[in-house]
Amino acid sequence: MMRLFGDYYKGKTVLVTGHTGFVGYWLCRVLIHAGAKVVGYSLDEPGKAATNELISIVGDIRDKEYLRKAFDEYTPEIVFHLAAQTQKDQARFAPLYTYETNILGTLNVLESVRNTSGVKSVVVASSSNIYQEEQWAWAYRENDVIKGEEPLSDSIVCSESIVNTYRNTYFNKVNSPAVSIVRFGNAFGGGDYTEGKLLTECIAAARESRVIDVHNSNGIRPYIHVLDVVRGILLLADRHCQEKILVGEYNFSPDYDNCALNGDIAMLFCKEWGENMSSRYKYDNNYENDRLKIRLDNSKSKNLLLWVPNWNLKESIARLVKWEKSVINGVSANEITDRQINDYFSEMKTLKSPCL
Repeated sequence: MMRLFGDYYKGKTVLVTGHTGFVGYWLCRVLIHAGAKVVGYSLDEPGKAATNELISIVGDIRDKEYLRKAFDEYTPEIVFHLAAQTQKDQARFAPLYTYETNILGTLNVLESVRNTSGVKSVVVASSSNIYQEEQWAWAYRENDVIKGEEPLSDSIVCSESIVNTYRNTYFNKVNSPAVSIVRFGNAFGGGDYTEGKLLTECIAAARESRVIDVHNSNGIRPYIHVLDVVRGILLLADRHCQEKILVGEYNFSPDYDNCALNGDIAMLFCKEWGENMSSRYKYDNNYENDRLKIRLDNSKSKNLLLWVPNWNLKESIARLVKWEKSVINGVSANEITDRQINDYFSEMKTLKSPCL
């Protein structure tokens, strides 16, 4: 693990907003393995995954002064901004809260970075759902048009605009922090119980011994294991700091042919789980306006960062099932997570040269 990142994170203070969220939790576990001093800032308590291996601050990302105190006290060298309101349904019912969290929260983080000496690298998490919908066959690239069509995607597009403005205005010097944006697909893995996600429904159905309800069975999504996303984020935070020309936006997603129909994802989960699990299509008018196809082009991440997805879809779902069944059988979340992190990096695939 240390050799993977060339000891880049060893001994460094890293602040992660949204560390109690799904991706934030896995990111922090990898950072701990890499020898970083991790400071988490989140609205929620760590819960069952609590550990004394990191410093956990309970705070609202909208609270500028409280966030600034965390920066002043710990003076991070690297910042990962993952704190956000990411649920589409909640955004529809509570647009003000969504806009405040995603826009003001990002603004507060960037202001804290701007006023904290020593910050060298910043990575801001975005979404795969912000690309303007186009009826074409190929995947969305980082330079394609982004557009908010509803409160959630609009708030994220606005957040990205703020990041670009700060980068061009305040972080444009040689010694300025490197600030980049990551857009990743439908990340999944053990411990994600976010409402509205297909694999969350799969896990709930398995635990309750019932049929899985699939609402948008013909929808194509870029499902990817969370560790592939985490590795991409960590590679970027290192590389764009060393080579400022790499600063920008990056897609982390499966290869084109590894994107899958929601219906096929549910069937694959059933096969991996066993126990006569099954799925069915169930109409829900809340999903009527869902986009049919979302694919992301990962060429830039491959060519500039030499990143490549490590586990294919079948392997990733098998790891998800193993994680959940281990927890059901009494293994702690941290223990099974650490096992899978070790498995992932011991089996890691790398690119030795760009895929041109």
